[in-house]
Amino acid sequence: MYKFVGKNIREVADKLSPAMLSHLLKQKCDDLKALLHKIRAIVPSTTRERIDDFINLIDAKRHAMSSAIQEFVQPVRTVLKVMAKRLDDQAWHVQTYQTNRGWIAPISEVGSAKLINGSPPKWVKKQSGPMTHPPLNMDDHAVKSLMKEHPKHPALQKWIVDTFSKHKGGMRAGEIKGPAKLYRVVDPSNEGAGIFWMTEAEYKAIKNRDEWRSRFAVKPEWNQNGWVVEYEVKAGENLPVWRGPAASQELKEGTDYYLEGGGEQIVFFPGSRDEMVQAMPRVDRKTGQTLKDRDGNADRRVEYTDMTGETAPVKLRVRITEPNIKGPVETGWGATDFTLQEAQRILLTAPSAL
Repeated sequence: MYKFVGKNIREVADKLSPAMLSHLLKQKCDDLKALLHKIRAIVPSTTRERIDDFINLIDAKRHAMSSAIQEFVQPVRTVLKVMAKRLDDQAWHVQTYQTNRGWIAPISEVGSAKLINGSPPKWVKKQSGPMTHPPLNMDDHAVKSLMKEHPKHPALQKWIVDTFSKHKGGMRAGEIKGPAKLYRVVDPSNEGAGIFWMTEAEYKAIKNRDEWRSRFAVKPEWNQNGWVVEYEVKAGENLPVWRGPAASQELKEGTDYYLEGGGEQIVFFPGSRDEMVQAMPRVDRKTGQTLKDRDGNADRRVEYTDMTGETAPVKLRVRITEPNIKGPVETGWGATDFTLQEAQRILLTAPSAL
């Protein structure tokens, strides 16, 4: 029902134009005037005078209203588009909650910083000097040279390289020889077929969510966790990967905490991407224009309000299409770092300065 109503409202908004409304206004005014002319022929003369005055008033007001339509159509279209987007998003909210037990919502970067400042969890460290595992910081020339040396390995971008630490030998080319299994922790907004993984030994050594978030420096706004997928490297297969220690990650400016990192992360690209939700495009609430994503396409993220009241737009996963990936299955760690009750208590007792 949410989707049906939202779709119809969006269609009305797309059709709405000054020309169309002016035409409809003229049509309805003409219908009213035709009815009044019919009545005029059968009423007393004193009433005919009032009808004539009313017809003249209709003509005068119609021209004024036609001029006003030019000014007010765009705000009306914007309101309708925003309403349609909210209804469509609500449909996806309901569906996601039904299929992902315990998941509340994504959390925004600002919201995460508020809660961490108010009540620092176990998985953050106070930043009083250099971070434990500083990033690699390899320049573009070095990245290109490394890819040239290992043409069969996944293509690298600087932001990927920066997720590795320069400690413990830094990032290096490697191979995962089958039979073997790799693991990736996800929530409903993450692709199962993403690029960051861990070995079976690393995954089995993790006892809880705190250890996972700390060792692999996964910010809350990136991944709320709760589920895990398994990638199978079959016997006889050799999977080219990049591997090395995860770099420490600074949290949002305004906090003096960071995620330590140091766990061995594996980077590779599974053969096929996940099917993602094609939600109604996001809308600029001032202009009504469709917002664009980083690739210049319509931004089809679903908007949530996180537990701190901040807006948190995310993509949602429909299904994993890669045949070598099994899952997702629950980790048993829970699906959020803070419960709603904990968040409310933190915000009330220790309000953030952000």
